[in-house]
Order: sequence, then structure tokens, then C-alpha cells
Amino acid sequence: MKRLLPVLLMTVTLWARQSPQIPLDFPQLAQKATESVDVSLPKSLLSLAASIIPSSDPDAAKIKKLVSNLQGIYVRSYEFEKEGEFSLKDLDPLRKTITGRGWNCLVSIRNKKTNEDTNVCLRQEGEKILGLAILATEPKKLTIVNILGAITPEEINMFQGQFGIPEMNLPAKPSKNKEKEKDKPKPENNDSDTM
Repeated sequence: MKRLLPVLLMTVTLWARQSPQIPLDFPQLAQKATESVDVSLPKSLLSLAASIIPSSDPDAAKIKKLVSNLQGIYVRSYEFEKEGEFSLKDLDPLRKTITGRGWNCLVSIRNKKTNEDTNVCLRQEGEKILGLAILATEPKKLTIVNILGAITPEEINMFQGQFGIPEMNLPAKPSKNKEKEKDKPKPENNDSDTM
């Protein structure tokens, strides 16, 4: 038994480092917030939640199919009365996780005018997607989304506005035509003014 304990501890530690689950709970922020949202949908509740999506929703069938591949959806959102009631330092455990091994941040949107910041990061093992994390900050609002299971950044757009996931206006995947246009050489500028 004495030899088994270190092996078990090492296994648990490795699993924890490689898990697509991210730190979600920040009690110090919940205490400061004027409003907080806590959505926890493990696999056992996802099907039930998907069944209440109105069939009039054009993405209802796609969402229900996607949900069948997921292990859980977790959302934490905090709204504050004044700017500056939270700092990015409060989120160090989360930021350390999503910048760690196995994670790849694919989308990073920053708006200096509105002081908004959105990051979308994937937890992968080879080509297999294990989970996705979204961190969205505004001057008086902070939202953390963790989706466990196989999902692509393009598919996350279907979940916006569902299951407590806010509308974040994430960019859609560029079309193949736009990618082809991007690869085409640009015409040279033949201005006579150039030196």
C-alpha cells in the first residue's frame, strides 16, 4: 500500500494538470459582485437542458447533436457596480491553466475603446479536442465559460445565448473564398509619386 500511494498521487496530479476543467469559482469576486450567474450542467443535465431549447430556434437540432458529445457546460459571470472592482490578478489561477501545457488560445479579441477582452482557448490532446475555455472581461463584467468535450470554436457560436453563455460576437471561421483571396498576391501600387 505504501508503494501504491505515491503512484496514485502522481496519477491524480497528472490528470489534474491535463484536465480540460478550469478553475471556475472565485468567492472573492462573488462577494464583490452586485450580480452573479452560476450555471453548472454536467452531462447528466445537458440532455434535459437541450430538450427545453425551443424547436423554433434555427440551431436547435444542431445544438442538441453537439450537446450529445459534451461532458459538461459551466458558466460563471460576475457583474460589478463600478469599474475597477476586479483585476486580472484575481484570475491568476485561471490564466495559468489556459496558458499551460495542452492549451492553445485560438481567439483573442481586445477593444481598447471599450476596454473589453475575450479569449477562447482549446484543451487538446493531439488532434482531439477535450474542452474549451472562454474568458471575457468588460470594465464592470467578467464571464468565464468552460465546455468539456469535443467542440470547435466555430460551434461555440451556436451556444451563444444558450445555457447561460453570453453573446460575445466571436468571429466566424473565414470562408474558403476569403482564405483564397488572402493568399492571392496584391496588385502593386503604380503611383508615380512613389520614390
